[in-house]
Amino acid sequence: AVRVPLLNTSLTDCVFEVCRERLSPEGVAFVSTNALPGWRFRRLVRDILLAGAAGAREPRERTRLARERLALVAANVFDPESPWGRYLAERVTELQEESDADLLHDYLEVENEAFSLRDVVDRAGKAGLEYLGDAQAPFVPEETLTPAMQSALEAVPGEVEREELLDALRERTFRQSLFVLAGQGRRPPEGQRPPL
Repeated sequence: AVRVPLLNTSLTDCVFEVCRERLSPEGVAFVSTNALPGWRFRRLVRDILLAGAAGAREPRERTRLARERLALVAANVFDPESPWGRYLAERVTELQEESDADLLHDYLEVENEAFSLRDVVDRAGKAGLEYLGDAQAPFVPEETLTPAMQSALEAVPGEVEREELLDALRERTFRQSLFVLAGQGRRPPEGQRPPL
């Protein structure tokens, strides 16, 4: 197994080529990405955190200054009851629970882009890899979907497209996907999760 985070568009194609070269016929590449469209909201928070940490060199100082800047903006937003004000307050609370190491990785990396599942699958396909499925259990159990949403999902013509619709519905910000060498006949039947 090969585990790779994708943080940078310019390196993504190289990462998939290395995966193709290194994977055995039975191998699985575990690829983690920030997911679109959900990460777009996080990107706004990242911009505030990066502005706060600008100029600091030491990791502890960077995270301290970043947290202080986000707290300052959230506490003084013009309309705290607006969607933006509520969102910032939620992120401040959420990030109080996050370690400095996670904050550095998730928000303060120099390169930290987000990708749609379709883009990741397309890039992997160009490198000779095939999407096996999601490495995580579904975030939205089928029993929580309304009948109208279930019908809408069933009408979407493909697994990747259905996953992208679910990503939008659940504001998914992070994805862990599995890839194998193309042409190995290892795809599970439509609608089934790959065995882990």
